[in-house]
Amino acid sequence: MATTEEERNIETIMRWSQYYNTKDLVRFVYECYTRDAAVYAMGAAALLTSEAFLQCEQAIVAAAPNRYLRLDHLRIDGNNVTIENTLLDLDQADFALPWAGVFTMRDGKIAVDRTYADWARWPGVLELSKDLPVWDVHTPHCEVCREERPAPSI
Repeated sequence: MATTEEERNIETIMRWSQYYNTKDLVRFVYECYTRDAAVYAMGAAALLTSEAFLQCEQAIVAAAPNRYLRLDHLRIDGNNVTIENTLLDLDQADFALPWAGVFTMRDGKIAVDRTYADWARWPGVLELSKDLPVWDVHTPHCEVCREERPAPSI
C-alpha cells in the first residue's frame, strides 16, 4: 500500500504527464519540478535552472509540435520514482522512442530528473544541444519570479 508521500508523488507524475501532453509547459516546469531542480537528458543536456528547462521544452515543442508520451510503467519507493514511457509523434506514424526517467522527489515535486533515451533516434533534438552553454548556467534567482534560490542539490 502506498504511503501518503508516495500517493502525493504519484499525483505529481500524473499531472507531469498531463502537462507534457497538453504542452502546458509553464505548469509542467513550475508545478511539477522544484525551483532548484536538476534535469538531465542523459548524454544530451544538463538543465540546471527552471528557465533553461522551460526554454528547452519550448524548443522541443517548436521542433515536434505533435509529440506526446505514453506512460507505460511507474515504480515508486518513497521519494524515488522510475517511469518507463514511449515518446510518440502524430506527424510520424512509425515513430516510437522508448525512454526511462529516474526521478528524485522532494516535497511532492521532482528535484532531480535523469532521463535516458536514444536521443539520436529523435530527429532535431540533438541539434538543440548546441546552445548548452546557455542552458547549463545556474542563476542565483528565478528569472520569472525573481526570488532567491539555493544552488541545486544533487
